[in-house]
Amino acid sequence: RTGPSYRFGPKSRRNTGALRGRGDDPRPRNFFWLLTRLAMKRPRDVLQSFRLPRRMAPSDALFWYVETALPAFRPIIAGLYMLDRHPRKGGIEAALKATIKLVPRLQQRVVETPLHLGLPEYLDDEHFDLAYHLRHVSVPKPGRMRDLLDLTASLLATPLDRERPLWEAYWIDGLRDDRSAVFLKMHHALVDGVGSLAITRGLT
Repeated sequence: RTGPSYRFGPKSRRNTGALRGRGDDPRPRNFFWLLTRLAMKRPRDVLQSFRLPRRMAPSDALFWYVETALPAFRPIIAGLYMLDRHPRKGGIEAALKATIKLVPRLQQRVVETPLHLGLPEYLDDEHFDLAYHLRHVSVPKPGRMRDLLDLTASLLATPLDRERPLWEAYWIDGLRDDRSAVFLKMHHALVDGVGSLAITRGLT
């Protein structure tokens, strides 16, 4: 054995998930490994270790299909990050471009197989437009925290475009004390909570 086996029930298999190491390193890349790396403050290394398969995992496909079966269900992971000051001009866009290079999945869209005979696949979006995914909005006056939460609640309730890569990012200004925020939302079929944390750490 090259590493411990983590079990989530009496009949569970080793939870290696979709995160696998590079080269000849056979160690399982599960969320315990990911959390350890994040704790070591090596988010860039974590992102570079992503090797995501083209075909969607069955557990991820469940979140993809359930949204169609239950339109009121929103399988979205979101995070609101407060900034003490406005980011430098183009800073967020530059950080996203760097992260996309490390995680190409962020510029891939879901394509279903004919007659649903197989699991959906991720393919490069030939019309990927970062300007669509990164948006700038302002909190209405007087710019209280309540105003910010109301705004992000409406953004969260809006479904993602299933014909595009399954994420959106918002730079939000207009807050009191010259503060701003970043709101990031991703489909659960794209990444789980720990993976989204790694991507967020990569942005910073």
